[in-house]
Amino acid sequence: MIVIVASGGFSGGSVATRALQEAHILKQEGWDVTLVVPRPAGSDLNAANRRARFVADTGISVIEIADWYLSGPFFNVSKDAFFNLRLILILERIRRRSPVCLVIVHASPASYPVAWFCRRHRIPSVFVIHALIWDRLNAGANPYGLILTTAYRHANAFALRHLDWHLANSTHSRALAIEHGARPERVRLVYNCVDERRFRPAPGVSKAIDVLFVGRLSLEKGIDVLAGAIEQLPKKLKVCVVGDGPMSSKFERRMRTANCNVTFLGWIKNEQLPSVIQSARLQVVPSLSEPQGLVVAEAMACGVPVIGSRAGGIPEMIQDGCNGWLVAAGSSAELAAAITAALSDPVRLQMVGENALKSSARFTLERLAAEVLGAYRSILETPGASFAPGSKVA
Repeated sequence: MIVIVASGGFSGGSVATRALQEAHILKQEGWDVTLVVPRPAGSDLNAANRRARFVADTGISVIEIADWYLSGPFFNVSKDAFFNLRLILILERIRRRSPVCLVIVHASPASYPVAWFCRRHRIPSVFVIHALIWDRLNAGANPYGLILTTAYRHANAFALRHLDWHLANSTHSRALAIEHGARPERVRLVYNCVDERRFRPAPGVSKAIDVLFVGRLSLEKGIDVLAGAIEQLPKKLKVCVVGDGPMSSKFERRMRTANCNVTFLGWIKNEQLPSVIQSARLQVVPSLSEPQGLVVAEAMACGVPVIGSRAGGIPEMIQDGCNGWLVAAGSSAELAAAITAALSDPVRLQMVGENALKSSARFTLERLAAEVLGAYRSILETPGASFAPGSKVA
């Protein structure tokens, strides 16, 4: 039995996407898999529907932990604490039912009970690194307050030091993990990938969007940089923003005040995202802090060229002037100039989009499956790893 703990649950986003992809890959390979996630809010019908489809399609056992939390500044910290208390009991219950050979964690706060459980029963553990707080602190783009920042610093450091193995989603994240306590020989590189069956070119689709942004409207995503760039663009260009977050109201007010041609779609269903990307001529990712940047890979898989910032793992995917463009992180002027130049040369724009599509072969589900299975097999075969005979389905 392999247990996967994922804080994102079925709410969407790169963390949830990667956790569900790994669960499905391991199940297809013949492993028994149990997924432990937070229970979606009663009003989140999209998450509930995704859960039902996932269970029906994969046959994977899903255990949901109800949310309990304190209101006010301790909301997130208390939410994680209550989740962890229940997680200890659930892990023990799973082990009594079936031998556990590996526990995979997709959220550092859950590393506390997982480390205790795995050390007690001599079971190997893996921390899949999605984001480390030091990346945002180093970039001056930390959106969290003192309490949550302190909690994340401790949880990140604990996971890197007390879980056995780590999978980083970029060489940038790998280097940061090693800098903050992970043993180099125990950190493997496995990029987040996209489902190329969904994210793919759509020939003949009208390119109704000139400039597209997809992501959380938060400080680390470079929202102020994006706003400053849009204000410098010709008003005839159609800009579309997909996402929501703590800076959404401020961003929308700024765009209305400047009389910019911007359409705000808010959060959309994950199933709708490919068609929106396919309708864009160009996508921008102006992040100040970005562990990898899954939205870059999603756009590339659709044949849509990307202008990204030189931040985090983005330069690992974009070769400037070949399959996209890179600009200085934090520079609205440079971003606006790059957008204008790219859209003014349709022939070059098409060529760069074609190169982006070719480059997306690095980020397919097939590639993810090969790398994930290779990593987990290697971990289980390492001397000292507690392989539980009979936990694999015949």
